[in-house]
Amino acid sequence: NNLLGSNLKPSLKTYTNLLIACARFPESQSWQDALALLKDIETTGNSPTAEWYNQVIAECSNFLPHAQQATDLYDDMKSRGIIANTETFNCLIRALGKAGKLSEAVQVFEDMKVNGTTADQHTFVGLIQASEVSGDSETAMKYFDELSSSDLEHSERSYTFAISSLGKAGKLDQALSLLEQMKKSHITPTIHTFNALITANFVAGNGDGALEIFDAMPMAKQRSTYDLMSEGFDAIGDKARSTSIKELMGHDINIGRRAHKQGGE
Repeated sequence: NNLLGSNLKPSLKTYTNLLIACARFPESQSWQDALALLKDIETTGNSPTAEWYNQVIAECSNFLPHAQQATDLYDDMKSRGIIANTETFNCLIRALGKAGKLSEAVQVFEDMKVNGTTADQHTFVGLIQASEVSGDSETAMKYFDELSSSDLEHSERSYTFAISSLGKAGKLDQALSLLEQMKKSHITPTIHTFNALITANFVAGNGDGALEIFDAMPMAKQRSTYDLMSEGFDAIGDKARSTSIKELMGHDINIGRRAHKQGGE
């Protein structure tokens, strides 16, 4: 407001920073005040584009668990007659999905089709992720299969979110089958994929299977993986192996630190 009262004019970057700052508190008056200032953006000589809205929606959606910021910005965008593109819909799907609002994310996808906007790989990854966050493995596999039957290609993320969704639902055999399909498609599993498989084994009560996945990991293990293993063994009542994993974590982390220090020298 002080800037608007001066001889200086705000830029689009100014509005971007304002909205991102206020997005941290979406239910506060600050967010509403920021939206009110946005209404008069043209009077400051700025012309927002679809690409600008996409950027701000993507940035604002980082503040969970709210997705209201994204939908508010989309509504403002529509009120100006700015046509949403694929990235706009993808940003909305990601924002809603990460907030656990699967039905709203699916509705955005339906609106996307009605709008005649072409979906891309990221659209389906967002829908699979939204399903995984909401604990709906059937919907996750529905969109996984839609991606498979399209002309688009799968990615590590589409497989990992689908595997995670199946694993959390206790569908271990399907999750393992999807891993084999992933390998046959020459898509390299990441640490997130292996972590999802470890979780899938523990949900199924299969500590031996989790340990087999853990031992087979080709990359350096992160603390998150050790924590998954320890917590998983605790959950199935195997305190001895939980303690062993904690001891192994301390040993491996110390070795890693020494190697890093020596490499620096």
